[in-house]
Amino acid sequence: MAMDAFAKARDDKYPQISKSWRAHWENLNTLFSYPPDIRKAIYTTNAI
Repeated sequence: MAMDAFAKARDDKYPQISKSWRAHWENLNTLFSYPPDIRKAIYTTNAI
């Protein structure tokens, strides 16, 4: 699974990221299912 590969590569330095993603995967998966342009509008840090 891609999450396991991500965690293996980064958990030594950033263990909280994969832990948080696993705990909230259902919500994140919903967000990731939107097309890229919609996701950008949802979580953009650009000034609007």
